[in-house]
Amino acid sequence: MKNKILLILLVLFPVMVNGACNEAKHKEYVEIAKNITYDNHFDKLNGRYTFTLYNITEDMYGIYGKNKFLPDSENKIELKSVAQGTNISISVYVNDGCDPIAYFGLTEPYFNPYYKSDECFGFEELAECSKEFTSSKVTKESLEMAKYYHYKNYGQGGDNKNGNENDKSLIDIIKEYIGKWWVKVLLSVVTTLFCVWVYRIRIRKIKHGI
Repeated sequence: MKNKILLILLVLFPVMVNGACNEAKHKEYVEIAKNITYDNHFDKLNGRYTFTLYNITEDMYGIYGKNKFLPDSENKIELKSVAQGTNISISVYVNDGCDPIAYFGLTEPYFNPYYKSDECFGFEELAECSKEFTSSKVTKESLEMAKYYHYKNYGQGGDNKNGNENDKSLIDIIKEYIGKWWVKVLLSVVTTLFCVWVYRIRIRKIKHGI
């Protein structure tokens, strides 16, 4: 029985030793990991991304989700056929039993099919028209909605930030006129009242023969 226990310990001992984290060695790998770069290529033909990590040495590996990725002969790890809108979160480890030496995370943007298209003529300043890649998916419905509100507030290609002049009521127009010309309006009123007062005095004098 003792021999069996000793045999089990001898078998497990190398595993436990290899699984222990060597902090000093780990710090060296963390410095090496600073050379890791990445590239995010979009293929317009299939509408998918290829996410690539470079400078991954043979004793490193990546963990994405529940999958483990080893570097190829060119010291890189590729995540192929990644869908638009996918949240990528990949950690890079080494075989030292320690925490990750590097982490890379991003959300794949959506390709905008209406970028610089005929549907955007006159609405080029909209985000749905001016950006080739967007954080949310641009559809025909979302584009038409954006164009509708833009036209309602500014007019196509216009710069009226206070709304369409035709939408203003008569009271709003009068208020705006008085706000801009209140001094002239006040002088006109005073002048008119003065003229009426003078005219009435002259009429009285004429009636009384003065």
